[in-house]
Amino acid sequence: MKRIALILIGIISMARLASASDTFSYTATGSPGNDPDGTDQNSNPLQVWTEVVYADGTNGAGDNGADGSGVYFGNPDGSGGIGGASGNSWQMYSYQNDGTARGGSVDSYNTFAGGALTAGQTVSINFVMRATDPAANGLPAGEVGISLLNGTNSAVTFFIYGGGPGYYFYTDAGSTNADAGPMTYQYQSAFNIAITVTGPNTYTAIAGSDSWSGTFNGSLTGIDVFNHAGGNASDVGFNNLTIAPELAINHIVPNDTVALFNATNVLSFSVNSPASPVSASGVQLTLNGVNVSSNLVFVGAGTENVSVAYTNLLPNKNYAGQITVTNQAGEVVTAPVLIDTFSTNYYTWEADDFDFNGGQFIDNPVISTNSPDSYYNTVGVSNIDEYVPNYSPTQPHQWRTNDEVSTSLSQDTPRTQFTAAGIPDYLVGYFNPSNWLNYTRTFPAGTYNIYGRLANGNGGLANCSLAEVISGEGTTSQTLSQLGIFQFTAQGWNNFNFIPLTDAWGNLLAVKLNGQTTLQVTSGALGGGVNLNFFMLVPGTNTPPAIANIYPDGLQPFETTNSLTFTVGSSVSTVSQNNIQVTLNGINVSSRLTFSGSSTNWAVSLPLAQEGLFTVVITATDAAGHANAYTETFDTFNQNNFMIEADEYDFNGGQFIDNAIETATNYTATNSYFPWPDYPVEGGANVAVFDVDYTTLNTVAGETFLYRYDDAAGTEVTSDFLRNKFINAGQDNTAGEPLGYTNTDFDVGWWVPGTWLNYTRTFPTNNYYVYSRLAGGVPYTNTTVGLVTNGQGTTTQTTQLLGSCSDPNANGFQSWHWIPLVNNGTNVLVSLGGVETLQITAGPGNANGNVNSHFYMFVPAVTPLSSFPLSISISGGTISLAFQTQNSHAYTVLYSNSLNPASWQTLTTINGDGTVKTATDTVAGSARFYKVEAQ
Repeated sequence: MKRIALILIGIISMARLASASDTFSYTATGSPGNDPDGTDQNSNPLQVWTEVVYADGTNGAGDNGADGSGVYFGNPDGSGGIGGASGNSWQMYSYQNDGTARGGSVDSYNTFAGGALTAGQTVSINFVMRATDPAANGLPAGEVGISLLNGTNSAVTFFIYGGGPGYYFYTDAGSTNADAGPMTYQYQSAFNIAITVTGPNTYTAIAGSDSWSGTFNGSLTGIDVFNHAGGNASDVGFNNLTIAPELAINHIVPNDTVALFNATNVLSFSVNSPASPVSASGVQLTLNGVNVSSNLVFVGAGTENVSVAYTNLLPNKNYAGQITVTNQAGEVVTAPVLIDTFSTNYYTWEADDFDFNGGQFIDNPVISTNSPDSYYNTVGVSNIDEYVPNYSPTQPHQWRTNDEVSTSLSQDTPRTQFTAAGIPDYLVGYFNPSNWLNYTRTFPAGTYNIYGRLANGNGGLANCSLAEVISGEGTTSQTLSQLGIFQFTAQGWNNFNFIPLTDAWGNLLAVKLNGQTTLQVTSGALGGGVNLNFFMLVPGTNTPPAIANIYPDGLQPFETTNSLTFTVGSSVSTVSQNNIQVTLNGINVSSRLTFSGSSTNWAVSLPLAQEGLFTVVITATDAAGHANAYTETFDTFNQNNFMIEADEYDFNGGQFIDNAIETATNYTATNSYFPWPDYPVEGGANVAVFDVDYTTLNTVAGETFLYRYDDAAGTEVTSDFLRNKFINAGQDNTAGEPLGYTNTDFDVGWWVPGTWLNYTRTFPTNNYYVYSRLAGGVPYTNTTVGLVTNGQGTTTQTTQLLGSCSDPNANGFQSWHWIPLVNNGTNVLVSLGGVETLQITAGPGNANGNVNSHFYMFVPAVTPLSSFPLSISISGGTISLAFQTQNSHAYTVLYSNSLNPASWQTLTTINGDGTVKTATDTVAGSARFYKVEAQ
């Protein structure tokens, strides 16, 4: 679904590690067993370890608590340093409070994500320990160490017995408690343990200064770090788990995290897969949401080392995507792709090179700290060159040191002009909403697309705008002509992307520049500000047509209208009417479009049947073959339709309220489903009866009951669109009750699968299409609607299934979608009238439920006329065709010069409103035939 100006650059710049190594590594970030407890080599958070704690030991006299064990995230290893710069690592401990018994035990397990180890692969981990007790008082020694696992069994174990003798030992298929080597006791001194598979069931190992070789049984599928009854204050630390080599994607070229301005049509990468081949079908590439795998070129497909190329990159494009590789053993690895195909020859200017001294500027500035042709240490004038109301001396001011604008080192991908000059690249930061900067240059004449190299760290959308100063340059009274906006999805304060200048509908803009011009960049309201690195001009002669001003636009429900309107324009070419195509719910309806304007700026309309849910696809192609497309889902429903709120289910054994109001939760009303008259004391008034009115149960942790608080159906404040009925609704001036209203709406959540709620109402007699307003945590199916045909108000009810609701696109418990009631894939037409009871049952899902429900809407079905009279008259040179119309129907008048033509031509399209409509044509001097089609 296209949204206003949403430029999605959704890949962060972690590819430099993902594509540089075939090593998988994991580093501690939290206690073992937490989710997440570590990160991988791509800085992705994940759960590395599953921990199991055994509370062994006894309580003796004087104990302060039970003997036991546990895990934590810290640094008990003194100067061991296995946690890196932070000093922190995964930790396990054992303790005994009385000092005489054994402490508890703890294990941390990891199952290798890449499957069982194969020949040539090495597992390594950094390890540190302290205070492992010897055998004493008839109790065995503590043991700490590491095991490689065959399923749940230890295949190779390296460990220390508390107190020695000999200190370090190993056990495998051929040896039990064998001496590992000469290494002495390493108290709080970290060392590395590495075990390499050398062949079928053979291995070599290095642990600190110890080394040995041996055999193992089965397959090595995981690792266990253990601290078994270690004793008093026995701690084990471990970090930097590594498995190498692994299935990996290497050498992605080009790569914007390595170099910018990659003017090429080729993307290449290699795949390394130890011991398991990779076929061509196992490599998938998506770019900008499109799967382009069918165009990949392979060398070595079906082997363990595969080279891959994609040769269809287009010039002057941003590409964000993902490579996914699956080898024949079923292992899967992914790597992000972030590349551009811009030329190094394009005109750029630095964000920190803004005007100074009241409109002064430098064409072709040099990167220098001691040249008069550099912006270094120049100072802008407030309200002329810059506007920075949030200036603070504590902000960095590293390039323009005396200027109020904050400048600091950029961590963007290095560019050659800065590395050649030996001077760092700087950015403009703390560029808060409403801040602005002027950039005056003698721009080369041409038509351009403009890109900003921008970043934001607040998450969600961020934006800034670009305008041309058309008068008042160098003064405090400047007149602006708005050009467009830079809008993007935030990825981090130093995760920069090329962001194009677009209109409010996300269309790439073509801007004409010629000579000295002042451009003004203003920070937008979204995202709390942006970081600016530089701007770029890209030849804009290939800018596709702009599809804009769409209504309905799907930004909210209930966009009641009987026509779709939009514009198609081009500043670099022309667009013919035939090259504007529209499909509505999968049907090409282009013949029904009406146009006004010109080939460079069309206004287009399409009649719509009112009361519908639509998906529209609009495409426009200019005379040069450049195409643009827009896709949107919207509805034209009316808020006056009959609706049932999900939280207004039956009570007191089949009782119901017609035309109920939803009151505020600080007072009651007799015509409300909010508990009455017992509020605020729970007690039983207006309470649903189990197995009569509902079957939901209060079984879900965290469930709330904000509206029907006496019942077991969870209710919560909804984030869905607020309808008119809830705006200043619920007024009640009954004596003795507080004056109240609500602009708060609720939904039913925590809806356990298989449970149902009954809704009884007096329905106006009609045939209806039913639409439910639902949200799902995951895609769901088979939430059903049935009609209670017998036993309403009792525990023995008979229902007739009407249809079901499913949503394959459900993506959140507060992400609301219209879901039609269907049967065998077709919208169900339901006949209702008088007092009827509907029973709605949650479909299958997890124990917490997959569906939240907001309300149910009943849309009257309008039966079109099977035929309608058409009258024709001629007056002077005008032919008039008159016909009766109906509401919610569109009428297309067509003509031909023969009775059975190959195709009819559209004369006009008219929206019906219940009156007689007239279409006119000019007498052409030859025979002409007409027909009218109703939709």
